[in-house]
Amino acid sequence: MLVATLIKAGNPDLGPLTDICREIGIQEVLVTDKVVADRALDIQQPDLVVGYLDPLSDITQFIATAEPNLESAAALTNLEVMLQLGRAIERRIPTCLIAPPPLRAPSVPSQLAVIPCQLNDVDSLRLHLWAFTASLSEPRQDNAKPPAEIGPPVEPKRYIRLLKSLRQEEGPKMPSFQVEQLAVELIRAAGVAFAENPEKSRPDRGFDMAVLPSRESDEIALVEVLAGHLNERRLHDSELRLQEATLNRRAQLGVLLYDSRDGRRFPAKRTTPLVLRLALEDLIEQLGYKSFSEVLTEEVTKATERI
Repeated sequence: MLVATLIKAGNPDLGPLTDICREIGIQEVLVTDKVVADRALDIQQPDLVVGYLDPLSDITQFIATAEPNLESAAALTNLEVMLQLGRAIERRIPTCLIAPPPLRAPSVPSQLAVIPCQLNDVDSLRLHLWAFTASLSEPRQDNAKPPAEIGPPVEPKRYIRLLKSLRQEEGPKMPSFQVEQLAVELIRAAGVAFAENPEKSRPDRGFDMAVLPSRESDEIALVEVLAGHLNERRLHDSELRLQEATLNRRAQLGVLLYDSRDGRRFPAKRTTPLVLRLALEDLIEQLGYKSFSEVLTEEVTKATERI
């Protein structure tokens, strides 16, 4: 059972945040205020600490000094929250900070994960908190040490055989859902942490799944799988939807994995910012000798050269 301590500035509505915590496996959230903040980590050391900065904290604090009330007096300032997060990091407790735009987090240590989301932006907040908790099971590497391997290479021949068999399915349409499931299995086999799109019950929002390309980072990539009878226009339209989803969810990258029923390749002629286009068959072949994060790094370099 995961237990989190929430150290917040101001007096925000925490309902959406506590609901998200339950959804992603945090069973207990201990909320601190000024009265218990200094002793919170001593009373019960949590599995993780979540900080929240209030964009109105300084204004609220100024009003509180002129018109004191119990609620304002018990609220922490942004500076006090940062000091408490520093104490948590010193104790090696996994710590993240929610810094709602347009507020910018101050200079922070590398051990502090920053989540740039509003509390009412439930979809983005859920995604980033999931990424943070998913990365907790993997120890972060010291800068002096070489990065750990993502996992053993996959067996390319098996996945290419399965992909080609799906292309030969009878009927006017290629079974897109089965291709998507093949991509999910491939990514899982490559040792990448991922979550299915939490919005699958809603209309398509431009991506199929969210993944953590590296187990040493909580940076998120959104992945969309497109299969069937493809052309450049359909691919570019999907890239634009994925780009919008990447921006809205404040993810680091969007990856469009495609497979044309006739096996045709559609190399990107132009770079869509924040989005990579990659043939699923090419990804399968590269994962035979590279990690997923290495593949993406090389593709980002190629995309940059096209600009």
